[in-house]
Amino acid sequence: MGSLVRRTPTDLAQPTTSREVEALRHQTGMRALVVQAEAYVAKEKAGEVAALTRDAMTDYAMLSNYADVISGNNMFLRDELRFYTDIARLGAGEIIASTVDKFCREF
Repeated sequence: MGSLVRRTPTDLAQPTTSREVEALRHQTGMRALVVQAEAYVAKEKAGEVAALTRDAMTDYAMLSNYADVISGNNMFLRDELRFYTDIARLGAGEIIASTVDKFCREF
């Protein structure tokens, strides 16, 4: 009569064949690749949001400066031109917010 080998729940959870070990290695490798890919995409999205924001700020500063040049010392004209710079600023803000929202929904 052979002796009965008693297996604990921990032993049962461990792979018993080389095929099971190889499958576990493959699954682990695939999971790691998915995590790395998601991190890469997240980094690219953050970089694009930063670039979009930087461009919007630069454009607003240029428009604001241009409005100052056009209006000269005329405060009434400067106030009228503020309407256009405010619209540009708000529009750029909405575009940035929409882009961030779209990026967040992709995953």
